[in-house]
Amino acid sequence: MPGSRDNALHKAYRTRTLSEQPKRGSIRMSVCESGLWRKLRRMMAWLWCLFLGLSLSAHAQQATPGRITVVVDDNYPPYMFRDHAGRLQGLRKDVWDLWAARTGIQVNLVGMDWAKAQAQILSGQADVIDTLFETPQRKATYDFGPAYSDIEVPIFFHESIAGIANAESLKGFTIGVKEGDACVDYLVSQGLQSFRKYPSYEAVIDAAAVGEVRVFCEDKPPATYFLVLKQLEHQFRSSPPLFIGQFHWAVRKGDVLTHKLVQDGFARISSAEMREVRDRWLGSAVEVAGVPAYLRYGAYTLLGIGAVALLLGMWNIALRRRVALRTSELSVSLRQLTQAKHDAEQTLAQLHATLEAIPDLMFELDLDGRYVDVRASRAELLVMPPAQLLGRRVQEVMPVEAADGVMQALHEAAEHGAAFNTQISLDLPSGPRWFELSVARKRMSGGQRDHFIVLSRDVTDRKLVEQALARHGDELEKIVHERSRQLVEARDASESASQAKSEFLSRMSHELRTPMNAILGFAQLIDMDATGSPRSRAHVQEILRAGKHLLHLINDVLDLEQVESGRVTLLPEQLEVSALCAEAVALVQPLADQQEITLSMGSMNDLALMADGTRVKQVVLNLLSNAIKYNRRGGHVWLEAQPEGDKLDG
Repeated sequence: MPGSRDNALHKAYRTRTLSEQPKRGSIRMSVCESGLWRKLRRMMAWLWCLFLGLSLSAHAQQATPGRITVVVDDNYPPYMFRDHAGRLQGLRKDVWDLWAARTGIQVNLVGMDWAKAQAQILSGQADVIDTLFETPQRKATYDFGPAYSDIEVPIFFHESIAGIANAESLKGFTIGVKEGDACVDYLVSQGLQSFRKYPSYEAVIDAAAVGEVRVFCEDKPPATYFLVLKQLEHQFRSSPPLFIGQFHWAVRKGDVLTHKLVQDGFARISSAEMREVRDRWLGSAVEVAGVPAYLRYGAYTLLGIGAVALLLGMWNIALRRRVALRTSELSVSLRQLTQAKHDAEQTLAQLHATLEAIPDLMFELDLDGRYVDVRASRAELLVMPPAQLLGRRVQEVMPVEAADGVMQALHEAAEHGAAFNTQISLDLPSGPRWFELSVARKRMSGGQRDHFIVLSRDVTDRKLVEQALARHGDELEKIVHERSRQLVEARDASESASQAKSEFLSRMSHELRTPMNAILGFAQLIDMDATGSPRSRAHVQEILRAGKHLLHLINDVLDLEQVESGRVTLLPEQLEVSALCAEAVALVQPLADQQEITLSMGSMNDLALMADGTRVKQVVLNLLSNAIKYNRRGGHVWLEAQPEGDKLDG
């Protein structure tokens, strides 16, 4: 104990002081020749020794605590881990137990998440941190003790991947790492930035087992332990060490007393004791009982020399053949490996270029709406930077309505495998934006819940066009409604005008027929007067013919009015075709005579039909009138009728 060493020093100092005092007293006695002065000097010496002892004792009690707190990573086998009961076990636990036994100071060994352990020591909640690599970044915040173990730090990668040899070959990969690990500082110094961080080495291995990461950086001892424990050692390979770190214990920068206390305590532990603890956890070579090591090694050496001498000749003969064959195989393998690496780099570059070229935002979410991965070529369309989105739920970063839309799309994809056309609105710093979501389910292995790939397309421009079209549609509907109203008004006006015209024609036809009937009646009376001259009789005949023709025209006007008003009434009767045609010919004969056109009728005997006589006569008159009107002077018009099926042509 530190107090024991100080007490020994106090005793030695007091002994030397007391042994010297008589001599000094003798000198004083010879000078002063007084016993009183000698007693006074002795008393002062005793008081000074007492004061010095009390001061040193108080200082020792103040500088030597009865308990220190040491924080460690509780998931780093075999140096520190928890057994099935949750108790801390491992090489460093036994070392600290040995330190406590040698110093008499109680050690409160606390195992926790590594990032939390570093936060604890820096915030003053712990005195010492153990299993810490010394790095340039950490030297600014810690005072380190001497190194006690070398640790290789390689890259582990899935067996399906080739070409991983150094930090340069990791570009383009997302690397799994432990939060707060020294490997992160090293990879960042090599220009790498794409990491997926986990709370412990075991969590990194679990993520690699289910394919979340295919490449991860981890200290070799815990990585080997967990890969073998989880039966994954044949699925992953390791690169040469990126670097070799050294384990240290450390205290906060400037904590000189604690640093000296810990260092003095470890100085009290012998090399044999430390070796015994290391052999207990890291193992030692198997020795044959009863045989000294030097004899066993000598026998092994002689046997080896003999075997080498026996096989050297045969091996030398076959070596040249095998070297040539192996060189050829290695050359082919090297070319294939180089080509495979080149192809993988090309594929990776093409994939990155493709993802960068996609204007859509791409997210990976779980069923709770938690962000697992984010890829965005346009970061201004995100509600916050990608690093801040990871691990958060959509309900924490989006308005309620938008978050509900995303969750509804996720549950639809969970049920049906995919979901489309879900639209959400977000108020971003650049202004309000509309997004259309397409969701596809991603099956996860290892019993994990499914994840979902979400493509978010900015449809703000399309939404604005749709809103503009909707506004124009409303305006167009108003215009159509107004135009329809105007057309209805025009139709009503037209129908009113048509009705007025029909009424006018009907009234005028009746008004014209009355005086025409009087004219025809008086003309017939004059024609019946036998005293008239032949010339006057001829004039009367012309009056009669013209009057009858005018009466027919009036009747035609009335018929037209009836057709337009929809009041046409047909009176079918049996008609003799020859008589009907003869009457029509007689009516148009004066018109034919004026044009010097000859009218002729064919034989129509025994022809009859069932029809309205007035309408049929109007048809025949129209045909004859048109034939005369559009004929040449001195021409000929021939009228005949003959049956043809159920129709009558004339």
